[in-house]
Amino acid sequence: GRDADWVYVSAGEYHSAALRRDGSIWAWGWNAFGQLGIDSFTDIHAPVRIGADRDWVMVTAGLHHTLAVKKNGTLWTWGYNGYGQIGDKTNEDRCRPVLVR
Repeated sequence: GRDADWVYVSAGEYHSAALRRDGSIWAWGWNAFGQLGIDSFTDIHAPVRIGADRDWVMVTAGLHHTLAVKKNGTLWTWGYNGYGQIGDKTNEDRCRPVLVR
């Protein structure tokens, strides 16, 4: 069943992110910087899916940002960006995945 479909989990300081067997990624916890990647800054107290994509192969929760890799090898980041962690050449926090070029 769905309860046994988790294949990887990562814990940040106040948020967590996980990968399911179907290639979807999920997150929950504190979201003040958009680190959940759900296009909002609202805290979430149970796992919520990040977008509709099912081609993720890895996700990791940083201090206040999150990073993930897709099957095609592309790297995506979101969350706190005060020191350029997102890799988009800005210092703006991002509340949904941003492709790192």
